Amino acid sequence: MAIQVIADCVTAGDTFVPIQLGDYNGSQYVDVAVANGASRVVRMDLVKQARVHRKKTRVEVLAVVAPDQDAGHMVARVLGIQYRVSCATHGVSDPVIAAALAILNAPTSTDVLVVPVAYSVANRRVIQCLYPNQTVVFPGLHAYTEKAELLVPVRHQHPIRDRLVYWPYADHHYQRVSQKAQQLGYRVLPYSVAQTETHSLMACYRVGEQWGLSASTIGMGLVHDHD
Repeated sequence: MAIQVIADCVTAGDTFVPIQLGDYNGSQYVDVAVANGASRVVRMDLVKQARVHRKKTRVEVLAVVAPDQDAGHMVARVLGIQYRVSCATHGVSDPVIAAALAILNAPTSTDVLVVPVAYSVANRRVIQCLYPNQTVVFPGLHAYTEKAELLVPVRHQHPIRDRLVYWPYADHHYQRVSQKAQQLGYRVLPYSVAQTETHSLMACYRVGEQWGLSASTIGMGLVHDHD
């Protein structure tokens, strides 16, 4: 059972939240959601609800900022070797709503919630909604380099201890982002990259090492899928 905002995605037992999303007006599809098995139709502020839930949950949230979702799935596979990992997937175009759904729909048994985050103008709001324990930034995202500091969320009234940002050391914004992150109470864990094709692999190895995984275990996670 999950919270859904798109009627066609509803399955038996789900809660349907009719929202206005671009040209999509969920209120027009309540009948479709019920026909698909929605157990409840609830009108709520998803983002506000997600922020409240985030303060209460003990799930470790790891945001993976990259051009596509593949990077997040790679990190999830690596950590999935040893931890109960949930990797957020969604068909919602709005990144803030997608982040809220990721928080609200994470199973209670989850150790680590990995959320792929594609850079957008809404990035600051996405990160503020997720309030991740750790943020992994994959290099080569030329679209956001001039606003790289937006990837470091502001202080939170309920601070999480030992918050981390993984950032490619070779990136020319490293010094600026590192200084801002430290001012906001983060530890910055740099990782080096040699060749373009190894960027994603090096980031995954750095994350895996931080989570106590050996190089061989990380390698297994990179080549195998895990439920």
